[in-house]
Amino acid sequence: LLVKNASRLVINWWGGWHHATPTRASGFCYINDCVLSIKSLKRKFCKILYVDIDIHHGDGVERFFLDDPNVFTLSFHVFSPGFFPGTGQFDHFNFDQCQQHSLNIPFKEGLSDDTFVPVFHKVLSLVMSSFSPDAIVCQCGVDGLSRDPIGCGNLTSKSFTAAVHCVQALKLPVIYLGGGGYNRSDSARVFTQMTAEILKTSGYDVSSISDTDDIPEHEYFNEYGPDFTFETSPGSRRDHNTEKHINEICQAVNSCFVK
Repeated sequence: LLVKNASRLVINWWGGWHHATPTRASGFCYINDCVLSIKSLKRKFCKILYVDIDIHHGDGVERFFLDDPNVFTLSFHVFSPGFFPGTGQFDHFNFDQCQQHSLNIPFKEGLSDDTFVPVFHKVLSLVMSSFSPDAIVCQCGVDGLSRDPIGCGNLTSKSFTAAVHCVQALKLPVIYLGGGGYNRSDSARVFTQMTAEILKTSGYDVSSISDTDDIPEHEYFNEYGPDFTFETSPGSRRDHNTEKHINEICQAVNSCFVK
């Protein structure tokens, strides 16, 4: 749709399978639709920015485009011993000579809204000012939510709606993809709220969704108990992202972009 000028916005929450490689499946992903989306967009757009906010590093996408100067991969994720896929440390990038274009923002376990949102906004702004893409592919895995059984984050819907709001403010053609999310009801809550935010910032009337916090009655209504609302609350998990750690990340990123 973007290549044919039929739309400037595509949403596919069933996508976002960012771990698969050309030769093998990985991390529940047997085909990498993120890579395929970027390859399709390159038929029309010169420079593509890939943004990944899944709790797991977008290793398959980074590896595929590591030597492509016209694709920049930006991944926000948890990096800690034993946490899948075990890649995505901060020093795994090099874009100084336009040979490799990837940047990893490795958080520690217990990632919270107060930690994620300002870092996302700051880093995305720096990448945009340096790379100036023509289109964006954004992988929005929600396994960083506090009640996700596989992730180790402490995020709520606030982080995800803030992220898509920032991307929408760039006013570029965008493909939004899903990703991880293993608490079914919470994942559905947040994908719905992200859809509303994307449509609202695109000029659509979403008052029927955004003006209420109540889940409407439907076939799977009972899965949203006991409160039956769109709210996703933070848990009691400790945020190991200390002020010192976040400052080190921000300073390192600044040193890369601000010469």
